Amino acid sequence: MPVGYIQNDSSTLYDLANIIQQYNIKKIIIGYPQRQKDMQEKIDNFIKELKFVYPDMEIIKVDEDYTSVEASSII
Repeated sequence: MPVGYIQNDSSTLYDLANIIQQYNIKKIIIGYPQRQKDMQEKIDNFIKELKFVYPDMEIIKVDEDYTSVEASSII
């Protein structure tokens, strides 16, 4: 279940660390666009930072291409 959102700014990793500790998180699912190579690089760097701090964390990448389009069509 989602626990809210995290603003993408200088405190992102700190905010995420608080949530991980508070809820004893063992697995994180990250949206990973298959067709946007520039975003993939940013996400891969973010995952590297997470793995450095939480080496045992399971991180699952989920294809999120066009999910915004799908969501807006439902609305």
